[in-house]
Amino acid sequence: MANKRLRQYFWSFNRHMFAKIMKDKYNLCYDEQCDPLPDSSFIMVSNHGTFFDPWIIAHPSPRPVSIMMNEEGFKAKPVTRWYLDKIGAFPKKKGGTDIKSMKTALKRLAQGSPLLIFPEGQTTWDGETQPIFAGIEKLILKSNLPLVMVNLSGNFLSRPWWSSVDRKGTIRVKRTVIYPAELKELGAEAIKSNIISYISNNDCKNQQIQSVNFSCETPTDGLNRLLWICPSCGNDHSLQFSPKQIHCSACGKSESITPNLTLPTAHYEQVRDLHDWMHFQKNEVKAAIASAVTGVTITSDESIRLVEVDYAGTVVTLDTGKLLLTKEMLTFAGEHGTLQFPIEKMSIPVFQKKDVVQFSIEGQERDINFYFESIPVFKWLMYLRYLTGYEIAETQKFY
Repeated sequence: MANKRLRQYFWSFNRHMFAKIMKDKYNLCYDEQCDPLPDSSFIMVSNHGTFFDPWIIAHPSPRPVSIMMNEEGFKAKPVTRWYLDKIGAFPKKKGGTDIKSMKTALKRLAQGSPLLIFPEGQTTWDGETQPIFAGIEKLILKSNLPLVMVNLSGNFLSRPWWSSVDRKGTIRVKRTVIYPAELKELGAEAIKSNIISYISNNDCKNQQIQSVNFSCETPTDGLNRLLWICPSCGNDHSLQFSPKQIHCSACGKSESITPNLTLPTAHYEQVRDLHDWMHFQKNEVKAAIASAVTGVTITSDESIRLVEVDYAGTVVTLDTGKLLLTKEMLTFAGEHGTLQFPIEKMSIPVFQKKDVVQFSIEGQERDINFYFESIPVFKWLMYLRYLTGYEIAETQKFY
């Protein structure tokens, strides 16, 4: 971590700058009943909807906040890594427990630095808060510090991670503080339940947020990464995207989508917004898995790239080929050979850099990365996740 005095100066400059940007560009506002931040060190947790969430949450603190951030952010150009280091961010591996990052967190807390953690582990896809990674409740009790819980809404709609386009609407912040004596009385399980309940949000269903008309000229930008099944005819290779409409070439139906990610004409029964569409697709994936026969391909796609992502953020292609999935095995038939990855040995798959699905295989040192250039990355992420136990996490709201 940077020199303490230099970091304080850097933090002060950036927090005031970003406060102005957030208010002017995204109409950031705070709930009237927001608790003040503690004078001492603290642990802060929040739901996660967009890449600038750390500044939305942490800029009110006059003291530099250490930010536990996905390692993806550190696989970038040197200037980006320099900036993250100067503001006190440190990396955590996506998709599971990272002992090294937890040790760094404890060290920062011992040094008196407030700590910010996003317990979902990654940003939401459809505006709904995802399952959290259990274990943070133990860190909170061990630290004997106040817990600051933050609920963000409108942040996902302002800049979905899968889009390159900003949307002007509003971002609302709620904040409550629980102090060590009360935390000790609550105990670990109750702390975890409180976190899950407090940070829960769904921008597509939040009436307060949906009452605001978000603005954007190309609201479909990036939706090709998420949507692949037509809710009308069920075709899974027929969706086409124009700036404000989604068209199915198989059944001929077109649907407008607003910057609020709602479907105003509602041609599709029970699909009225992006969240509904994603929920429909998830159910189709689960049904396909449930009916799958051993050894028979569930889904496949051509022109998939096996890649590596270096620490400059460069995506390097290792091979190109076809992906085939059965209940037991993911197979990559590449130009230079065939690779097979047993599902039972696969870790929780995560997305990286918008178009990459990453996972690790038990017994292998390197992570596996597949780049989906013309195929919706969410399709493969969901198939692999539901095959590796994601439905249980969804039901209980934690891993």
